[in-house]
Amino acid sequence: FFGFGGFDPDLTYLMISKREHRAAYGTGADALIGKLTRGRSIVADLNEGETIEAIRPLVTKAERIGFVTSDLNTEIQEGQEIFTFARIKLSPDAPMSSEHFLSLTREASFPVDVHTHTYIASEALKGLSLPVENIQYRSKYYLSVRNSGTEHGKVYAYKESRLPNPSHNVFGEIIQGGDLIEYAQLGDTIYTVTEPKWMMVVGKTQKEAEEFFEREHIEQVREGNKDDNAVVVDQIPALTMDIMEKGTVRTVGVEEEAVFEVVLFHEEAPKTVWYFKKITGLINWPIGYLRVFFTAPGMMVLFQGRADEAGTLVPENSPKGVVKKGMLGVTNMSRANRGMMGIRLDESKEYGPTGETFDGTNIVLSIPSLTPSTLSFLSKLKEGDVIYVKEKQK
Repeated sequence: FFGFGGFDPDLTYLMISKREHRAAYGTGADALIGKLTRGRSIVADLNEGETIEAIRPLVTKAERIGFVTSDLNTEIQEGQEIFTFARIKLSPDAPMSSEHFLSLTREASFPVDVHTHTYIASEALKGLSLPVENIQYRSKYYLSVRNSGTEHGKVYAYKESRLPNPSHNVFGEIIQGGDLIEYAQLGDTIYTVTEPKWMMVVGKTQKEAEEFFEREHIEQVREGNKDDNAVVVDQIPALTMDIMEKGTVRTVGVEEEAVFEVVLFHEEAPKTVWYFKKITGLINWPIGYLRVFFTAPGMMVLFQGRADEAGTLVPENSPKGVVKKGMLGVTNMSRANRGMMGIRLDESKEYGPTGETFDGTNIVLSIPSLTPSTLSFLSKLKEGDVIYVKEKQK
């Protein structure tokens, strides 16, 4: 046992018993404060005058009881601790995986989609491919992302340590607020703060990007449209870790009119929305892009998709009656040109935005601000041109 002893208050001492016995040491039963769990052989051989350099307490789950609440009127008792966010230090040895996590938590929140006794996980970006990076022990409070298999893109936060796995990239560690991982339940959302923060300025104006990078002590070089109010649609390097290492970034701007606000039909066409966001880059960035494949003046503009990614695009949200101007559709898996995307420039009661009949078309979005100037701009597009899209905020 490990406890206090001493009949004289001026000579009270800490002591470790080397054998079981009964004796009086001038204190009551509550003077027993613990039990030695490791290092007993060292204690047995100690001599007078030697020193124990460190004692580490073993904290068990039974000694820490927590709960999750969103009630701001909860009364806090003495001795309780409040954890409101998890601070996560990202690893420069896993730049792609770190960027994946930064994109997942772009709204500073980690959604708990899976809950087990050893980890919690988010499936929000499951399905995105990643290279192999930083394979190591998945220690308690570390984070990893699956790099292969059916679960690739899924992000894990560990409550208990696990062995290395070649399918898991370890990219970060929770350095503050780990208790939130312990007590989070399925459906909860954990507020997150990352070190470093996301170095993403796509969607900002050139001036806003300049102010952001000045605060982070990063040099900005403007390209494309360099006006203060030009919208940034690309940044080089793209990855946060690369920007931090180089200390400089190039921001490519375009005029505001070149970026289309779109309304995505999440509820009506969830699989097609996922496909569209993945192909355009909206799944990771605030602004995506479409490259023109073919145009039929006055009728439609077609954009190249990826047939291999569209193999599971079942028919959903197919047109009924008429396809209006400004609707963007995707050819579903029932057709040979599956994955092709297109915008309708005129109304049609027979064909969708990609020229397919209605049963071969999934309507994925609309352009709400379809003005005559917008239609004129779309009509003048030619093969190889690029248009930019961003999701309209509710």
